Amino acid sequence: MLVIGPYPPPIGGVATHIQHLMAQQLLQDRFSLALYRTGKTDENTSDFVQVFLEIVTIFKYLATCRFRKADIFHVHTASRMSFFRNSPYIVFSSVFSKGKVLVHIHGAEFEDFYAQSHPWTQKFIAFVLGKSDGIVVTSERWIDVIRHICASCSRIYPIPNGFIESKFYAVDPAVARKNLNIPEDTTMLLTIGCLEEYKGHKYLVESMKKIIETRNDVAAYIVGQGSLEPSLKRLIAQNNLEHYVSLAGGNKPVDELNLWINACDFFVLPSVNEGNPTVMFEAMACGKPFIGTNVGGIPDIITSDAYGLLCNPRDADALQEIIMDGLVKDWNSEAILAYANEFSWERIARKLEQVYRDIADAS
Repeated sequence: MLVIGPYPPPIGGVATHIQHLMAQQLLQDRFSLALYRTGKTDENTSDFVQVFLEIVTIFKYLATCRFRKADIFHVHTASRMSFFRNSPYIVFSSVFSKGKVLVHIHGAEFEDFYAQSHPWTQKFIAFVLGKSDGIVVTSERWIDVIRHICASCSRIYPIPNGFIESKFYAVDPAVARKNLNIPEDTTMLLTIGCLEEYKGHKYLVESMKKIIETRNDVAAYIVGQGSLEPSLKRLIAQNNLEHYVSLAGGNKPVDELNLWINACDFFVLPSVNEGNPTVMFEAMACGKPFIGTNVGGIPDIITSDAYGLLCNPRDADALQEIIMDGLVKDWNSEAILAYANEFSWERIARKLEQVYRDIADAS
């Protein structure tokens, strides 16, 4: 079993997923796992240098003995440049080896990536996916999307992301707040994610302006870093929300992220686009209700208002309404914890084992 894709450092969604996959004892016991690392190994590497390194990595891959001997190639990709970078591994593994190729599509933008591409690029995307023996997507919703792109792709497996039980678990909120210097009498909203357009942070900021008109005990904390940090700071200042919305920084260690989640009253993810956000599972693993938008695979997981509340994306008024509903709702943390256990990495590993066996047995 040859797993192909990025690996920390630097930290990223796909890299972290692969790190968790490689650490699963069940998969280690059942298969001979090996990693062929692609992508950046240093976040400070320039794009120009990275392109050169990727070309070298592809040629090294073709020469490696692992490439000749693998029975299954599990290639991880997202959209846009990630897809183009990983396409050679999909095609070469299919054409020049006897092994089966499993493509794992991550992220929220693959449908838009395909729709916005030139017709020739769309043909290339369909061709590459058609070289696979199976495709893993992060939710049921993506099955029809992939079949629309690649009619010959018949084996499509929906497997959600998950959380690591040893890293995300319930902690006394008072202890978490004490460690983070957050007042106990604050009703705390939390969001974690890169400060980029698709995460929809501006809609949370805009919703807070109306929320504090009736609930001045509410404060929102935004954990993350990214290109929109200056514009979010301006938006917070323009709405006089400096005492109610805090940018708490990013690149935090896992143990601190667990404290942040446990400190909040509920987790908010106002994304305009998503795949199957890992942080949603991590929040529920701490017993926290999820407030978010009905995009990507989120509605496949938040199937009951016992676990969270959803609204349409890009709508600050609708977000404000469900946050207000969440503030007065009597949440059952034990029910949320029990549901979250369905998405532990131990269970994800069992699902992957079945996919590997299905791919291996396919004629």
